[in-house]
Amino acid sequence: IEVLAQISRGCPSTGWICCIAAVSNTLPALMSDEAADAVYATPDLLTTGTFESNGGATPVKGGYLVTGSWNWNTGGVHGNWIAPACTTTDGEAVWVQAIVPASDVQFQDNWRAAGMAGTSTNTMSMENVFVPTHRVIAIKQLADGDLPRRRYSGDPYYNRPWVMYQSVLSAPVFVGMARGAMDVFMEYLADRGAITFT
Repeated sequence: IEVLAQISRGCPSTGWICCIAAVSNTLPALMSDEAADAVYATPDLLTTGTFESNGGATPVKGGYLVTGSWNWNTGGVHGNWIAPACTTTDGEAVWVQAIVPASDVQFQDNWRAAGMAGTSTNTMSMENVFVPTHRVIAIKQLADGDLPRRRYSGDPYYNRPWVMYQSVLSAPVFVGMARGAMDVFMEYLADRGAITFT
């Protein structure tokens, strides 16, 4: 946690990407052994994702075909796996999180924010990308901590509602940003001179 705070103190954009990656990199261990094996075998793993459910997941044999366009994909252009949220298109719509290789995703260079510009929070899209069932999980399961049986089931770190990772790992980014702002303010204040009538 302190590492994320110190990174964010020096560069809020880098801290935010590290936060998103740290949270997203836990997903495969929560999904299935097959997902963990595929994703964690990736050298220099960096997973990013979005909760924005702008995609559809159409059931097919062995998995889903995912199509959609998502805003707010922080750091996706640097990632090798992407975790988009989708809604299933058969029967009762279910909000799910999938994991796909970044090579299956198209990124638009359209992030022009005044602050946090370095996060590369661009729009991403994909069309009819096959995602096997073992790399898809219902968001309700993630939120409730109602996770499938897998080899990580006995590890308390991987047996919590996923929202806890988001909350715990987001907070130090904001603390670090505040520390960095205070550093700049205090440095500026030393040369400012006397303040009168206050």
